[in-house]
Amino acid sequence: MERVAAARPERLLVVADGPRDASESHLCEAARDVVRAVSWPGEVLWNISDSNMGTRYRVASGIDWAFTQVEDAIILEDDCLPEPSFFDFCVEMLDRYRDDERVMQIGGSSLTGGSVAVEGSYYFSKYFHTWGWATWRRAWRHFDVSISRWPSIRQNSSFLFDDWVEKQFWTAVFDRVYDRDIDTSWDYQWMFAMWCHSGMSVVPSSNLVTNIGFGPGGTHYTKDHKFARISTGSLGSIVHPELVIRNAAVDRAEFRAAGNRFERLARAKLGRMRRRLRRLLDQS
Repeated sequence: MERVAAARPERLLVVADGPRDASESHLCEAARDVVRAVSWPGEVLWNISDSNMGTRYRVASGIDWAFTQVEDAIILEDDCLPEPSFFDFCVEMLDRYRDDERVMQIGGSSLTGGSVAVEGSYYFSKYFHTWGWATWRRAWRHFDVSISRWPSIRQNSSFLFDDWVEKQFWTAVFDRVYDRDIDTSWDYQWMFAMWCHSGMSVVPSSNLVTNIGFGPGGTHYTKDHKFARISTGSLGSIVHPELVIRNAAVDRAEFRAAGNRFERLARAKLGRMRRRLRRLLDQS
């Protein structure tokens, strides 16, 4: 809230979930009291749930509500600490790409660590992170928390993915989201909406948001994480890329940066399949 206060937004929209049990009631109130203490001039709108809706539905319904109030919004969850230039970056990008249907969101996090060089102050990606981001009502209208179109798309979904490994990974994720085996997510559904509409995210070349919510007391991650408290940089004058084209090289690095076990196993399996095919061809 200190970073938000420094930005002094003219309109602040607050979305809050209810306690999971009676023991959390005072914690919910304490968190709301932090927001009630805002002292700069401006309008504060509240959307509070008395009962606990959980991450999936509280975040999704909260953003739905926000876009009944405004045309565009900068969105911060509670553990995301933005660098001050994050707000200026979002405002400029929201204005620049307001009417460009190809761009569906503005990101604040860049987690590839500069492993792939980019020209300009930002690039375009199929991937995004929700640790500080922004979007428009015109983009969010495509969001569907239940991804109801997934069964009809699944059999011909190759257009969503860059290669076989990525397809295997994300097919498994979307299957679990659709079947509600993953019932805490809303961000996978947002990614699905973006991909179905060939949407892209603006990603800053320098990381502008760090997540300080990992560790004891965390809701989903009670242990540390390699993306926890990553360092931030800053952006001065924005240098725009010449073309609005997805940077596939950075996207490949982004997918590998996750370091997930499934991705490594899938690539190992693909390697074995290729070697087996070569042996068969050599024998023939």
